[in-house]
Amino acid sequence: MSAITAFPVRGIPGYGHRSVDPAADRPGHHDGRAVRRLTSVPTGDAVHTRLRVTRRGRATLTLAAVAAALTVGLGQAVAGPAPEPLRSVTVEPGETLSQIARAELPGLAVDDAVVALQAENGLATPFVHAGQELSIPSR
Repeated sequence: MSAITAFPVRGIPGYGHRSVDPAADRPGHHDGRAVRRLTSVPTGDAVHTRLRVTRRGRATLTLAAVAAALTVGLGQAVAGPAPEPLRSVTVEPGETLSQIARAELPGLAVDDAVVALQAENGLATPFVHAGQELSIPSR
């Protein structure tokens, strides 16, 4: 890709370029004044520039990297340990939600354990069917 731009060039007699000012093209008028001519210049991918990072730029990048590292480190420290993974059970034929609650959540009263299982699995009723997967909430 390219573009056309105009920039000043010293008027030289016989150079072969006509100036924008027609009076300057008359004989005897090339007195060293700048005249304009059109030139094609590369743009886009055709322009090869080298990125130069200054001392202040390097300091800014270093400060940003340190701030990001501190943010991640503090975020992990504040969050604490990772929660234990959810366990799941498959309902066996003839098994009830109360039996599963009693077996999987022994530290809770059966009624509270049933409610916890219903809330964890989005159950509106305490009825389950064989083959259903139930997530066991963490204690």
